[in-house]
Amino acid sequence: INGTSTSTTSSTAFDNADRKLRHNPVVVKSRPREIPVNPKQSLYNTTNNRASSSSSSSSSSSSSSSTFKKTTPSVQKAPSRPSTTTIVKTSTSTQFVNQVETSFSSTTTAEASPFFDFGVRFSKVKFPRGVHPPSGFLPFDKTNFPVTTGSETEEWLRRSYVHSLVTQDDFEVDFDIAELIQTVAGGPPEHANSNPNSGYWKEFRTVVQEQKHRRGFVNARTVFPLPHIWSQYSLDDVAEAVRGEFPGSVQAGFMDQVLLRDEDTVKVDASIIPLRGPRPFLRRDVLLVALNAWAIQHVGPHNFGVKWYAGRARPEEIAHLISTNTITEEDGVPADIIADVKSFHLDPTLEGRDFTAYEEGSPPHPSWPAMHSASSCSSFWLSIVLDLSPDQLCAAQLVDYGVAFARTVAGVHYPQDNIVGLNLGQEILSRLLPDYLAQTYGSNKSAIQKKIRKMRHDWNNFDPW
Repeated sequence: INGTSTSTTSSTAFDNADRKLRHNPVVVKSRPREIPVNPKQSLYNTTNNRASSSSSSSSSSSSSSSTFKKTTPSVQKAPSRPSTTTIVKTSTSTQFVNQVETSFSSTTTAEASPFFDFGVRFSKVKFPRGVHPPSGFLPFDKTNFPVTTGSETEEWLRRSYVHSLVTQDDFEVDFDIAELIQTVAGGPPEHANSNPNSGYWKEFRTVVQEQKHRRGFVNARTVFPLPHIWSQYSLDDVAEAVRGEFPGSVQAGFMDQVLLRDEDTVKVDASIIPLRGPRPFLRRDVLLVALNAWAIQHVGPHNFGVKWYAGRARPEEIAHLISTNTITEEDGVPADIIADVKSFHLDPTLEGRDFTAYEEGSPPHPSWPAMHSASSCSSFWLSIVLDLSPDQLCAAQLVDYGVAFARTVAGVHYPQDNIVGLNLGQEILSRLLPDYLAQTYGSNKSAIQKKIRKMRHDWNNFDPW
Protein backbone atom coordinates (compact mmCIF):
# COMPACT_ATOMS: atom_id res chain seq x y z
CA ILE A 1 0.00 0.00 0.00
CA ASN A 2 2.63 2.45 -1.11
CA GLY A 3 0.67 4.77 -3.38
CA THR A 4 2.72 3.94 -6.47
CA SER A 5 1.10 4.59 -9.82
CA THR A 6 -0.39 1.78 -11.87
CA SER A 7 2.16 -0.20 -13.85
CA THR A 8 2.19 -0.17 -17.64
CA THR A 9 3.52 -3.69 -17.94
CA SER A 10 1.29 -6.70 -18.62
CA SER A 11 3.84 -9.50 -19.07
CA THR A 12 3.81 -10.64 -15.44
CA ALA A 13 4.41 -14.37 -14.95
CA PHE A 14 3.51 -16.16 -11.75
CA ASP A 15 5.85 -18.44 -9.89
CA ASN A 16 3.91 -21.02 -7.90
CA ALA A 17 7.01 -22.46 -6.26
CA ASP A 18 6.93 -19.83 -3.54
CA ARG A 19 3.29 -18.86 -4.12
CA LYS A 20 4.32 -15.22 -4.19
CA LEU A 21 2.97 -14.67 -7.71
CA ARG A 22 5.95 -12.59 -8.71
CA HIS A 23 7.01 -11.27 -12.13
CA ASN A 24 9.89 -13.34 -13.50
CA PRO A 25 10.44 -12.70 -17.21
CA VAL A 26 12.76 -15.18 -18.90
CA VAL A 27 14.89 -14.38 -21.93
CA VAL A 28 15.56 -17.42 -24.08
CA LYS A 29 17.69 -18.02 -27.12
CA SER A 30 15.95 -18.31 -30.45
CA ARG A 31 15.71 -21.79 -31.93
CA PRO A 32 15.04 -22.94 -35.49
CA ARG A 33 11.32 -23.29 -36.16
CA GLU A 34 9.09 -23.97 -39.13
CA ILE A 35 6.53 -21.25 -39.75
CA PRO A 36 3.53 -21.05 -42.08
CA VAL A 37 4.20 -19.69 -45.55
CA ASN A 38 1.72 -16.88 -44.90
CA PRO A 39 2.68 -15.25 -41.59
CA LYS A 40 -0.91 -14.01 -41.16
CA GLN A 41 -2.24 -17.57 -41.42
CA SER A 42 -3.03 -19.29 -38.16
CA LEU A 43 -1.32 -22.65 -37.85
CA TYR A 44 -4.53 -24.02 -36.38
CA ASN A 45 -7.77 -23.13 -38.13
CA THR A 46 -10.64 -24.82 -39.90
CA THR A 47 -8.93 -25.16 -43.25
CA ASN A 48 -5.18 -25.23 -42.67
CA ASN A 49 -3.70 -27.34 -39.90
CA ARG A 50 -0.74 -29.48 -39.00
CA ALA A 51 -1.06 -33.06 -40.15
CA SER A 52 -2.26 -35.51 -37.54
CA SER A 53 -0.14 -38.39 -36.41
CA SER A 54 0.13 -41.29 -38.80
CA SER A 55 -0.78 -43.72 -36.05
CA SER A 56 -4.42 -44.77 -36.11
CA SER A 57 -4.77 -44.47 -32.34
CA SER A 58 -3.82 -40.80 -32.19
CA SER A 59 -5.92 -40.05 -35.25
CA SER A 60 -9.03 -41.62 -33.83
CA SER A 61 -8.62 -39.92 -30.46
CA SER A 62 -8.65 -36.43 -31.91
CA SER A 63 -10.56 -36.44 -35.19
CA SER A 64 -13.99 -36.50 -33.62
CA SER A 65 -13.34 -33.99 -30.86
CA SER A 66 -10.86 -31.33 -31.90
CA THR A 67 -12.14 -27.83 -32.47
CA PHE A 68 -9.71 -27.48 -35.34
CA LYS A 69 -9.68 -29.72 -38.41
CA LYS A 70 -6.40 -31.42 -39.12
CA THR A 71 -5.06 -31.07 -42.61
CA THR A 72 -1.51 -30.61 -43.81
CA PRO A 73 -0.42 -26.98 -44.22
CA SER A 74 2.39 -25.88 -46.44
CA VAL A 75 5.37 -24.91 -44.30
CA GLN A 76 8.80 -23.60 -44.98
CA LYS A 77 11.97 -23.22 -42.96
CA ALA A 78 12.17 -19.86 -41.25
CA PRO A 79 14.39 -17.48 -43.23
CA SER A 80 17.31 -15.85 -41.44
CA ARG A 81 15.31 -12.61 -41.08
CA PRO A 82 11.63 -13.47 -41.55
CA SER A 83 9.37 -10.56 -42.26
CA THR A 84 7.30 -9.37 -39.31
CA THR A 85 3.58 -8.92 -39.85
CA THR A 86 1.55 -6.73 -37.52
CA ILE A 87 -2.20 -6.70 -37.86
CA VAL A 88 -3.57 -3.18 -37.54
CA LYS A 89 -7.03 -3.01 -36.00
CA THR A 90 -9.02 0.21 -36.07
CA SER A 91 -11.53 1.29 -33.44
CA THR A 92 -13.93 4.15 -33.95
CA SER A 93 -11.51 6.59 -32.38
CA THR A 94 -8.03 5.09 -32.31
CA GLN A 95 -5.78 3.00 -34.53
CA PHE A 96 -4.10 0.37 -32.40
CA VAL A 97 -1.43 -2.09 -33.45
CA ASN A 98 -1.66 -5.63 -32.17
CA GLN A 99 1.66 -5.89 -30.37
CA VAL A 100 1.70 -9.63 -29.85
CA GLU A 101 3.70 -10.44 -32.98
CA THR A 102 6.02 -7.53 -32.27
CA SER A 103 6.90 -9.15 -28.95
CA PHE A 104 7.96 -12.31 -30.73
CA SER A 105 10.00 -10.51 -33.39
CA SER A 106 11.98 -8.27 -31.02
CA THR A 107 15.44 -9.62 -30.25
CA THR A 108 18.80 -8.40 -29.07
CA THR A 109 20.60 -10.29 -31.83
CA ALA A 110 20.86 -9.54 -35.52
CA GLU A 111 18.54 -12.44 -36.30
CA ALA A 112 14.79 -12.09 -35.74
CA SER A 113 13.05 -14.53 -33.41
CA PRO A 114 11.36 -17.50 -35.10
CA PHE A 115 8.66 -17.80 -32.41
CA PHE A 116 5.12 -16.98 -33.42
CA ASP A 117 1.58 -16.61 -32.18
CA PHE A 118 -0.55 -19.67 -32.97
CA GLY A 119 -3.45 -17.37 -33.83
CA VAL A 120 -5.80 -19.16 -31.43
CA ARG A 121 -8.45 -16.81 -30.02
CA PHE A 122 -11.63 -17.10 -27.99
CA SER A 123 -14.10 -19.26 -29.91
CA LYS A 124 -16.58 -20.53 -27.32
CA VAL A 125 -19.55 -19.30 -29.32
CA LYS A 126 -22.92 -21.06 -29.55
CA PHE A 127 -25.94 -20.04 -31.60
CA PRO A 128 -29.68 -20.52 -31.09
CA ARG A 129 -31.31 -23.29 -33.04
CA GLY A 130 -31.91 -22.19 -36.60
CA VAL A 131 -29.14 -19.56 -36.65
CA HIS A 132 -26.32 -20.68 -38.91
CA PRO A 133 -23.23 -18.47 -39.34
CA PRO A 134 -21.25 -18.68 -42.61
CA SER A 135 -19.02 -21.67 -43.20
CA GLY A 136 -15.60 -21.08 -41.62
CA PHE A 137 -16.89 -18.41 -39.22
CA LEU A 138 -15.45 -20.42 -36.31
CA PRO A 139 -12.99 -20.92 -34.79
CA PHE A 140 -11.81 -17.32 -34.49
CA ASP A 141 -8.25 -16.21 -35.07
CA LYS A 142 -6.47 -12.90 -34.57
CA THR A 143 -8.12 -11.33 -37.60
CA ASN A 144 -11.47 -11.38 -35.76
CA PHE A 145 -10.25 -9.05 -33.00
CA PRO A 146 -10.83 -6.37 -31.98
CA VAL A 147 -14.51 -6.81 -32.72
CA THR A 148 -15.72 -3.62 -34.36
CA THR A 149 -19.19 -2.29 -35.09
CA GLY A 150 -20.39 -3.30 -38.53
CA SER A 151 -17.94 -6.17 -38.97
CA GLU A 152 -19.11 -9.65 -39.91
CA THR A 153 -17.79 -10.91 -36.59
CA GLU A 154 -19.91 -8.38 -34.69
CA GLU A 155 -22.98 -9.08 -36.81
CA TRP A 156 -23.00 -12.79 -36.05
CA LEU A 157 -21.91 -12.52 -32.43
CA ARG A 158 -24.97 -10.33 -31.81
CA ARG A 159 -27.07 -13.32 -32.83
CA SER A 160 -25.17 -15.77 -30.61
CA TYR A 161 -25.30 -16.63 -26.92
CA VAL A 162 -22.08 -14.80 -25.99
CA HIS A 163 -22.19 -12.39 -23.07
CA SER A 164 -22.13 -8.60 -23.30
CA LEU A 165 -20.52 -7.84 -26.66
CA VAL A 166 -19.23 -4.28 -26.10
CA THR A 167 -17.45 -2.28 -28.79
CA GLN A 168 -15.81 1.14 -28.72
CA ASP A 169 -18.94 3.08 -29.68
CA ASP A 170 -21.12 1.49 -26.98
CA PHE A 171 -23.24 4.07 -25.12
CA GLU A 172 -21.79 3.06 -21.74
CA VAL A 173 -18.13 3.30 -22.78
CA ASP A 174 -16.61 6.61 -21.67
CA PHE A 175 -12.96 6.01 -22.57
CA ASP A 176 -10.98 4.83 -25.55
CA ILE A 177 -10.57 1.06 -25.25
CA ALA A 178 -7.18 0.94 -26.96
CA GLU A 179 -5.86 3.70 -24.71
CA LEU A 180 -7.06 1.82 -21.61
CA ILE A 181 -5.24 -1.31 -22.74
CA GLN A 182 -2.04 0.65 -23.23
CA THR A 183 -2.34 2.60 -19.98
CA VAL A 184 -3.34 -0.27 -17.71
CA ALA A 185 -1.50 -3.20 -19.26
CA GLY A 186 1.11 -1.76 -21.62
CA GLY A 187 -0.54 -3.50 -24.56
CA PRO A 188 -2.64 -6.59 -25.33
CA PRO A 189 -2.04 -9.95 -23.61
CA GLU A 190 0.14 -12.77 -24.80
CA HIS A 191 -1.65 -15.59 -26.57
CA ALA A 192 -0.72 -19.25 -27.04
CA ASN A 193 2.54 -19.30 -28.98
CA SER A 194 5.50 -21.39 -30.05
CA ASN A 195 7.90 -20.12 -27.37
CA PRO A 196 7.79 -22.68 -24.53
CA ASN A 197 9.46 -20.17 -22.18
CA SER A 198 7.06 -17.32 -22.90
CA GLY A 199 5.01 -15.59 -20.24
CA TYR A 200 1.88 -17.13 -21.73
CA TRP A 201 2.89 -20.69 -20.92
CA LYS A 202 3.98 -19.63 -17.42
CA GLU A 203 0.50 -18.27 -16.86
CA PHE A 204 -1.14 -21.37 -18.28
CA ARG A 205 1.10 -23.52 -16.08
CA THR A 206 -0.27 -21.66 -13.03
CA VAL A 207 -3.84 -22.42 -14.11
CA VAL A 208 -2.94 -26.10 -14.59
CA GLN A 209 -1.22 -26.19 -11.21
CA GLU A 210 -4.34 -24.86 -9.50
CA GLN A 211 -6.43 -27.55 -11.17
CA LYS A 212 -4.04 -30.15 -9.75
CA HIS A 213 -4.37 -28.55 -6.32
CA ARG A 214 -8.16 -28.50 -6.51
CA ARG A 215 -8.45 -32.06 -7.80
CA GLY A 216 -5.97 -33.22 -5.17
CA PHE A 217 -7.92 -31.62 -2.30
CA VAL A 218 -4.95 -29.49 -1.28
CA ASN A 219 -5.66 -27.30 1.75
CA ALA A 220 -6.81 -23.94 0.40
CA ARG A 221 -4.81 -22.07 3.04
CA THR A 222 -1.56 -23.38 1.55
CA VAL A 223 -2.47 -22.04 -1.91
CA PHE A 224 -3.36 -18.44 -1.06
CA PRO A 225 -4.36 -16.53 2.08
CA LEU A 226 -8.13 -16.84 2.42
CA PRO A 227 -10.22 -13.76 3.20
CA HIS A 228 -11.83 -13.79 6.63
CA ILE A 229 -15.26 -14.56 5.18
CA TRP A 230 -13.84 -17.71 3.49
CA SER A 231 -11.74 -18.88 6.42
CA GLN A 232 -13.18 -22.41 6.44
CA TYR A 233 -13.42 -22.90 2.66
CA SER A 234 -11.88 -25.68 0.59
CA LEU A 235 -10.60 -24.95 -2.92
CA ASP A 236 -13.85 -26.32 -4.34
CA ASP A 237 -15.75 -23.98 -2.01
CA VAL A 238 -13.60 -21.06 -3.20
CA ALA A 239 -14.34 -21.86 -6.84
CA GLU A 240 -18.05 -22.23 -6.13
CA ALA A 241 -18.14 -18.89 -4.26
CA VAL A 242 -17.35 -17.06 -7.50
CA ARG A 243 -19.62 -19.07 -9.78
CA GLY A 244 -22.38 -16.88 -11.16
CA GLU A 245 -22.86 -15.03 -7.90
CA PHE A 246 -24.65 -11.67 -7.81
CA PRO A 247 -22.04 -9.05 -8.84
CA GLY A 248 -20.35 -7.52 -5.83
CA SER A 249 -22.03 -9.86 -3.36
CA VAL A 250 -18.78 -11.15 -1.85
CA GLN A 251 -17.58 -7.60 -1.21
CA ALA A 252 -21.02 -6.66 0.13
CA GLY A 253 -20.82 -9.61 2.53
CA PHE A 254 -17.42 -8.43 3.72
CA MET A 255 -18.72 -4.90 4.33
CA ASP A 256 -21.74 -6.23 6.21
CA GLN A 257 -19.90 -8.80 8.34
CA VAL A 258 -16.66 -6.95 9.00
CA LEU A 259 -16.91 -3.22 8.38
CA LEU A 260 -20.44 -2.21 9.29
CA ARG A 261 -20.56 -4.27 12.48
CA ASP A 262 -18.22 -1.87 14.24
CA GLU A 263 -19.45 1.68 13.89
CA ASP A 264 -16.80 3.06 16.22
CA THR A 265 -13.73 1.79 14.36
CA VAL A 266 -14.89 2.09 10.74
CA LYS A 267 -15.40 5.77 10.10
CA VAL A 268 -16.18 7.85 7.03
CA ASP A 269 -13.41 10.24 5.99
CA ALA A 270 -15.10 13.59 6.60
CA SER A 271 -12.58 15.35 4.36
CA ILE A 272 -13.96 13.30 1.44
CA ILE A 273 -17.64 12.80 2.38
CA PRO A 274 -19.22 15.78 4.20
CA LEU A 275 -21.17 14.48 7.19
CA ARG A 276 -24.43 15.67 8.73
CA GLY A 277 -23.53 14.52 12.23
CA PRO A 278 -21.45 12.08 14.29
CA ARG A 279 -23.66 9.04 13.51
CA PRO A 280 -24.00 8.80 9.73
CA PHE A 281 -26.32 6.23 8.18
CA LEU A 282 -27.12 7.60 4.75
CA ARG A 283 -23.51 8.63 4.24
CA ARG A 284 -21.98 5.44 5.52
CA ASP A 285 -24.16 2.33 5.25
CA VAL A 286 -26.28 3.50 2.32
CA LEU A 287 -23.29 5.18 0.67
CA LEU A 288 -21.32 1.89 0.68
CA VAL A 289 -24.22 -0.02 -0.86
CA ALA A 290 -24.60 2.62 -3.59
CA LEU A 291 -20.87 2.82 -4.35
CA ASN A 292 -20.55 -0.95 -4.62
CA ALA A 293 -23.19 -1.04 -7.37
CA TRP A 294 -22.05 2.20 -9.04
CA ALA A 295 -18.45 0.99 -9.34
CA ILE A 296 -19.40 -2.31 -10.99
CA GLN A 297 -21.87 -0.55 -13.30
CA HIS A 298 -19.17 1.75 -14.68
CA VAL A 299 -16.24 -0.67 -14.70
CA GLY A 300 -18.21 -3.45 -16.41
CA PRO A 301 -18.73 -1.99 -19.91
CA HIS A 302 -15.08 -0.97 -20.19
CA ASN A 303 -13.91 -4.39 -19.04
CA PHE A 304 -16.06 -6.13 -21.64
CA GLY A 305 -14.90 -3.66 -24.25
CA VAL A 306 -11.32 -4.70 -23.52
CA LYS A 307 -12.29 -8.38 -23.59
CA TRP A 308 -13.80 -8.13 -27.07
CA TYR A 309 -10.84 -6.05 -28.22
CA ALA A 310 -8.19 -8.60 -27.24
CA GLY A 311 -10.09 -11.89 -27.72
CA ARG A 312 -7.91 -14.04 -25.47
CA ALA A 313 -8.89 -17.72 -25.53
CA ARG A 314 -10.06 -19.30 -22.29
CA PRO A 315 -7.71 -21.77 -20.55
CA GLU A 316 -10.17 -24.58 -21.23
CA GLU A 317 -9.90 -23.94 -24.97
CA ILE A 318 -6.13 -24.38 -24.86
CA ALA A 319 -6.44 -27.43 -22.58
CA HIS A 320 -8.77 -28.99 -25.15
CA LEU A 321 -6.27 -28.39 -27.97
CA ILE A 322 -3.52 -30.00 -25.89
CA SER A 323 -5.60 -32.97 -24.79
CA THR A 324 -6.61 -33.72 -28.40
CA ASN A 325 -3.04 -33.38 -29.73
CA THR A 326 -3.97 -30.39 -31.85
CA ILE A 327 -1.01 -28.52 -30.39
CA THR A 328 1.96 -30.51 -29.13
CA GLU A 329 5.52 -30.22 -27.85
CA GLU A 330 6.61 -30.02 -31.48
CA ASP A 331 4.71 -26.73 -31.70
CA GLY A 332 6.35 -25.32 -28.58
CA VAL A 333 3.94 -26.42 -25.84
CA PRO A 334 6.05 -27.25 -22.73
CA ALA A 335 6.27 -30.99 -22.09
CA ASP A 336 5.33 -30.70 -18.40
CA ILE A 337 2.14 -28.84 -19.28
CA ILE A 338 1.19 -31.51 -21.81
CA ALA A 339 1.77 -34.26 -19.24
CA ASP A 340 -0.30 -32.48 -16.59
CA VAL A 341 -3.21 -31.70 -18.92
CA LYS A 342 -3.30 -35.29 -20.17
CA SER A 343 -3.29 -36.56 -16.58
CA PHE A 344 -6.75 -34.98 -16.20
CA HIS A 345 -8.14 -37.38 -18.86
CA LEU A 346 -10.43 -34.73 -20.30
CA ASP A 347 -13.47 -35.87 -22.24
CA PRO A 348 -12.94 -34.61 -25.80
CA THR A 349 -16.67 -34.20 -26.36
CA LEU A 350 -16.81 -31.57 -23.59
CA GLU A 351 -14.31 -29.33 -25.42
CA GLY A 352 -12.35 -28.53 -22.27
CA ARG A 353 -15.24 -27.72 -19.95
CA ASP A 354 -14.15 -30.51 -17.58
CA PHE A 355 -10.78 -28.78 -17.22
CA THR A 356 -12.61 -26.26 -15.01
CA ALA A 357 -14.45 -26.57 -11.70
CA TYR A 358 -17.76 -25.87 -13.44
CA GLU A 359 -19.99 -28.19 -15.43
CA GLU A 360 -20.66 -25.37 -17.90
CA GLY A 361 -16.99 -24.41 -18.09
CA SER A 362 -15.97 -20.80 -18.64
CA PRO A 363 -18.48 -18.05 -19.45
CA PRO A 364 -19.01 -17.35 -23.17
CA HIS A 365 -16.82 -14.27 -23.50
CA PRO A 366 -13.04 -13.75 -23.83
CA SER A 367 -10.70 -14.36 -20.93
CA TRP A 368 -8.70 -11.11 -20.57
CA PRO A 369 -9.27 -9.17 -18.39
CA ALA A 370 -11.41 -10.94 -15.80
CA MET A 371 -14.71 -9.24 -14.97
CA HIS A 372 -14.70 -10.72 -11.46
CA SER A 373 -11.36 -8.97 -10.95
CA ALA A 374 -12.31 -5.66 -12.55
CA SER A 375 -15.42 -5.49 -10.37
CA SER A 376 -13.30 -6.32 -7.31
CA CYS A 377 -12.37 -2.71 -6.75
CA SER A 378 -14.06 -2.17 -3.41
CA SER A 379 -10.80 -2.06 -1.46
CA PHE A 380 -9.79 0.93 -3.58
CA TRP A 381 -12.92 3.04 -3.28
CA LEU A 382 -13.35 2.03 0.38
CA SER A 383 -9.87 3.42 1.02
CA ILE A 384 -11.01 6.74 -0.49
CA VAL A 385 -14.29 7.29 1.35
CA LEU A 386 -13.39 5.67 4.68
CA ASP A 387 -10.61 6.13 7.22
CA LEU A 388 -9.40 2.53 7.18
CA SER A 389 -6.70 1.22 9.46
CA PRO A 390 -3.87 -0.74 7.79
CA ASP A 391 -5.43 -4.01 9.02
CA GLN A 392 -8.86 -3.05 7.68
CA LEU A 393 -7.41 -2.11 4.30
CA CYS A 394 -5.43 -5.34 4.16
CA ALA A 395 -8.59 -7.33 4.90
CA ALA A 396 -10.47 -5.49 2.13
CA GLN A 397 -7.66 -6.11 -0.35
CA LEU A 398 -7.57 -9.82 0.48
CA VAL A 399 -11.28 -10.01 -0.38
CA ASP A 400 -10.72 -8.39 -3.80
CA TYR A 401 -7.63 -10.50 -4.46
CA GLY A 402 -9.40 -13.64 -3.24
CA VAL A 403 -12.34 -13.17 -5.60
CA ALA A 404 -9.89 -12.62 -8.45
CA PHE A 405 -7.58 -15.57 -7.74
CA ALA A 406 -10.54 -17.86 -7.05
CA ARG A 407 -11.33 -17.69 -10.77
CA THR A 408 -7.90 -19.16 -11.51
CA VAL A 409 -8.57 -21.85 -8.91
CA ALA A 410 -11.75 -22.58 -10.87
CA GLY A 411 -9.71 -22.86 -14.09
CA VAL A 412 -11.49 -20.13 -16.01
CA HIS A 413 -8.88 -17.34 -15.89
CA TYR A 414 -5.15 -16.81 -16.27
CA PRO A 415 -3.34 -14.90 -13.47
CA GLN A 416 -2.81 -11.83 -15.66
CA ASP A 417 -6.54 -11.77 -16.48
CA ASN A 418 -6.96 -11.15 -12.76
CA ILE A 419 -4.19 -8.62 -12.24
CA VAL A 420 -5.09 -6.54 -15.29
CA GLY A 421 -8.74 -6.67 -14.24
CA LEU A 422 -7.91 -5.41 -10.76
CA ASN A 423 -5.79 -2.60 -12.17
CA LEU A 424 -8.42 -1.74 -14.79
CA GLY A 425 -11.12 -1.35 -12.15
CA GLN A 426 -8.83 0.95 -10.18
CA GLU A 427 -8.04 3.00 -13.30
CA ILE A 428 -11.68 3.52 -14.27
CA LEU A 429 -12.66 4.57 -10.76
CA SER A 430 -9.69 6.93 -10.48
CA ARG A 431 -11.05 8.77 -13.50
CA LEU A 432 -14.72 8.78 -12.53
CA LEU A 433 -14.81 8.92 -8.74
CA PRO A 434 -13.92 12.61 -8.21
CA ASP A 435 -16.81 13.89 -10.34
CA TYR A 436 -19.25 11.30 -9.00
CA LEU A 437 -18.58 12.05 -5.32
CA ALA A 438 -18.57 15.80 -5.95
CA GLN A 439 -21.92 15.70 -7.77
CA THR A 440 -23.60 13.18 -5.44
CA TYR A 441 -22.28 14.14 -2.00
CA GLY A 442 -20.86 17.63 -2.46
CA SER A 443 -17.30 16.37 -1.99
CA ASN A 444 -14.19 18.41 -2.70
CA LYS A 445 -12.71 17.15 -5.98
CA SER A 446 -9.15 18.21 -5.22
CA ALA A 447 -9.25 16.35 -1.89
CA ILE A 448 -10.52 13.22 -3.63
CA GLN A 449 -7.84 13.42 -6.31
CA LYS A 450 -5.15 13.85 -3.67
CA LYS A 451 -6.32 10.78 -1.75
CA ILE A 452 -6.59 8.75 -4.95
CA ARG A 453 -2.95 9.52 -5.70
CA LYS A 454 -2.07 8.37 -2.19
CA MET A 455 -4.06 5.13 -2.20
CA ARG A 456 -3.52 3.86 -5.75
CA HIS A 457 -1.23 0.86 -6.05
CA ASP A 458 -0.16 -1.67 -8.66
CA TRP A 459 -1.70 -5.10 -8.12
CA ASN A 460 1.31 -6.63 -9.89
CA ASN A 461 3.24 -5.77 -6.73
CA PHE A 462 0.65 -7.01 -4.26
CA ASP A 463 1.92 -9.75 -1.94
CA PRO A 464 -1.10 -11.60 -0.53
CA TRP A 465 1.07 -13.35 2.07
